[in-house]
Amino acid sequence: MENYIIAIDLGTSKTSLVMGTYDENEPYGIKIKAMDSQPSQGIQRGMVLNPDNMSKIVTNLELGAEKKIKKNTQHIKSYCVNINGLSYRTEQISHSMQIQSGMTISDTMIRKFTDEAKAKSYINDDVKLISFKPIYYSIDNSPEIINPIGRNGSVIEGKFLATFVMRAVVEGLNSMLKENVNQIFTTAYAKSVMLLNPEDKNAGSMLVDFGASTTSIAIFSNNTLRHEVSIPLGSQLITNDIAHGLKVSKEVAEYLKCNIANFISDEAESQSKTVEIKFGDNKIVKFEPEFLLYIIKARLEEIINYIDVQVTKSSTSRYIKKIVITGGGAKLVGMTKAMEEHFGKPTIVAEPHSQLEINLIHQYAGAIGMASLYARDNRDNLIERQQNLFENIEEEKKIEVPEEQNIENSKPEKPNKGGFFKKNIAKTLENIFSERTSFPDEDQK
Repeated sequence: MENYIIAIDLGTSKTSLVMGTYDENEPYGIKIKAMDSQPSQGIQRGMVLNPDNMSKIVTNLELGAEKKIKKNTQHIKSYCVNINGLSYRTEQISHSMQIQSGMTISDTMIRKFTDEAKAKSYINDDVKLISFKPIYYSIDNSPEIINPIGRNGSVIEGKFLATFVMRAVVEGLNSMLKENVNQIFTTAYAKSVMLLNPEDKNAGSMLVDFGASTTSIAIFSNNTLRHEVSIPLGSQLITNDIAHGLKVSKEVAEYLKCNIANFISDEAESQSKTVEIKFGDNKIVKFEPEFLLYIIKARLEEIINYIDVQVTKSSTSRYIKKIVITGGGAKLVGMTKAMEEHFGKPTIVAEPHSQLEINLIHQYAGAIGMASLYARDNRDNLIERQQNLFENIEEEKKIEVPEEQNIENSKPEKPNKGGFFKKNIAKTLENIFSERTSFPDEDQK
């Protein structure tokens, strides 16, 4: 019997599940037992709008994982889930505190200082704080300090990154799982575990996860998360634009978007010509590659501008020395070049630093990252629970069963799983985070 970590990456187009156990000897602190994925249902712009449909998918994935490892994980398991789009918001919190004369900054002092700063981040009871990370400290107006413990001064200042999620979102996730979520992570932060190496995080980098309906960013410097945000704009909008512009179905538009490299040439003359392709059994599609490329670039420019707005608002552009892009949109023709030209920073497609196959890492980076972060953050608790589990097993072995007891008819009662919270999250999120940047209402059917 083991303590299982079940990490679920909720994507608009695909849901991925990773099942693993804590193992300090593994590179990321987890031993991966099983991985699987299925098409998503009921997710739009990073939000679960239909918990019932997603519940069936997650249940199927979990049962499939248990079948692979030939074990039932119901005894001890911890759930990690990601959020995207308008499901969350981040805010930088500043706090300062006087230091008594002659005192050295200790771990206890920093914990108290952090608790005071966290109390300042309270918004209202409809919002839950899921993450509160230090960005940097300063002592007597000194330059940024990552670890102030052991230093002296009269005033300590600190800046923290707080991440909030609507309680309705959490309740919807609990309803989907029919269990309580143990920890919630933002997608870009989770993926950074697998897709950004320590050197990039230290020097300064921005990870851009260009998904189907959302684009998420995470900015690092000095191995510290400086900013993260997710905007409800993704590559599905490009598909919609192509469908409208060329008057074709979304299925055809998606095919043209993903295969545009096959239709364009370095010679401008060939791009201006009309191309005919056969799609399906009898469908003939006619289009000009130059016009198709124009549609894609126009929407890419809009999405990149929104990313720039978020970076500017957070005052974190000075930390970015390199840009790493991932997600389905990272493969679009012109994506890397467009990002590099706009921000003036070297831009590459993420190359996973792992022994797993590259295609698996890209598909499961979010789920593996969540499992790894959960194992790291809850290491002591996981070890304690594991030890208690084995101690209980040994104790049970010592208990003598009376001869007259009918073991076959002595079965434990099944837990009652009724009465789970169900709510129309779409209505609850209608006025989510009033100060949040608004976005155009695009066709996401």
